[in-house]
Amino acid sequence: INAPNGVYVSGGGNLVGNGAVNARVTGDSGSVIEAAGALALGDAASPAGFNYAGELRTKQFAVTLNSSAQATLGNLTALGSGAAAGALTATNGVVVDFGDAISGFGSINSTNTLAKRTIINGVAQGNSMAQPLTFTGYVKGVGTFNNVIFTGTFDPGLSPTILTVGNLGFSATNTLIMELGGTAPGGGYDQIQASGTLGLGGTLAVTLINGFNPVVGNAFNLFDWAGLSGTFSAIQLPTLAPALAWNTSQLFATGVISVAAGITGDFDFDGDVDGRDFLLWQRGGSPAPFSAGDLADWQENYSTPPLVATSVAVPEPTAMALLLVGVIAVHIPLRNGARIS
Repeated sequence: INAPNGVYVSGGGNLVGNGAVNARVTGDSGSVIEAAGALALGDAASPAGFNYAGELRTKQFAVTLNSSAQATLGNLTALGSGAAAGALTATNGVVVDFGDAISGFGSINSTNTLAKRTIINGVAQGNSMAQPLTFTGYVKGVGTFNNVIFTGTFDPGLSPTILTVGNLGFSATNTLIMELGGTAPGGGYDQIQASGTLGLGGTLAVTLINGFNPVVGNAFNLFDWAGLSGTFSAIQLPTLAPALAWNTSQLFATGVISVAAGITGDFDFDGDVDGRDFLLWQRGGSPAPFSAGDLADWQENYSTPPLVATSVAVPEPTAMALLLVGVIAVHIPLRNGARIS
């Protein structure tokens, strides 16, 4: 269908089929657009290319929404058909407003950049974690999420918020952005409260906003959950004032990160200097590698109480220095007369 003046679906009306509607698409609440095959809707050259208030059903097919701005979805958008997933693609993102919902089984595909974000202020409800809704792009919003997986970027809220969710999963490719702008959840910093299971993965990126500077003793309860699985593979934390350090030792136990007085040599920021810090020094650092000076800091501040048991025995700092000297001096004879130094 080519319609230079647009296509309008009135309340009670139905548009069913496959192919392409190359026109601005609008419609009233109570109208239905249903895919019977691959379907493209909207005008990619118009910021109102797809601005629809009714019900959109992808069934098990791929539906593409064309608009130069975000595509606006209506009172209900349903993906999938039984055990068959559907797909909704909108390069510039979609908006699910307050009172509206997106549900079912399938993927919502958009660009993974803030400028082309998807905003969910309504409800995102997957069938189950075995048949979830999967968001591949950059997602923001204050809506409710259940049986949802993120594979791109999730930046909860429109400013710091308390986000109520059910079951939520973060894939290995996802970045979760949590904002800190004060010491109270919701008004000051982001918090996710899960009545179901949080499946952690990918990167946790904590950012400071509104000129906020944490001080010693500040604690941020980022997550509450009924169940927890997985861990973040990377944690990005903002730079603190000199002599301060982040303590993430309780993140996967209680969901809390806090600010403590920094100790040089405490490479894992758990409040002490022990064998685990030496193991981190051995493995290098990120983004900058550890140095010989860092090893000296570890030796100087090494804890006197017994080490927590680890899978690798760690010598005392003075013994370590003697061991290194001894290794350099040892020569191992080989059968052919060569030696390794």
